[in-house]
Amino acid sequence: MGRLFKEFTEEKWDQVRTHDYYAKVRADIVSLAESYMKTDPPRVRFRDIHLFVTTGNRTVFQEVYRNYEGRMRCFFLAYLLTKDEKYIEELADAIWNVCDFETWSLPAHVREDIPEERRKTFLDLTSTIMGYRVAEILYFVGDKLPDLVQQSETRGKKESHRLLQGQRFLLEAHNEQLVRGLHRRYPFRLSLQL
Repeated sequence: MGRLFKEFTEEKWDQVRTHDYYAKVRADIVSLAESYMKTDPPRVRFRDIHLFVTTGNRTVFQEVYRNYEGRMRCFFLAYLLTKDEKYIEELADAIWNVCDFETWSLPAHVREDIPEERRKTFLDLTSTIMGYRVAEILYFVGDKLPDLVQQSETRGKKESHRLLQGQRFLLEAHNEQLVRGLHRRYPFRLSLQL
């Protein structure tokens, strides 16, 4: 069986941990992780999510979202660079918090008036990136995370799976719209019954 991310070897990470070429990046990541550990993540508030609908302002919520994603990525990299277990605990909290979001899509991309289940599985570029990041982290360090975060029936994997189900729904809906649109545009060239 092939291995995902073949370049991700322990030898490579030993080089990144020790070589002078990576010293500044290592220091910056660890410094950022330490500063994140001194503060709680910002609250996710309804008013910030709803702000896009009322004013068109997307930046307030996106800053909060980026903070959560940044924490998760930073603690992941800090652990890989230092092997310090304190970052695993922070990483577990970060993944747990990200999985608390109603959806990983941005409010500017998903309408509030669609059904809740559809909102939860709505795909945009942001949600797919978040799903990829969570899956990547679970792939590399999932066995180091607490059971409630890393087991196959846990939140991280459930959220990634939920997102994939949304992707399937989106592709089916998109294909149906595409076929209908082509049928309207070229009614004599298509012999599809819808």
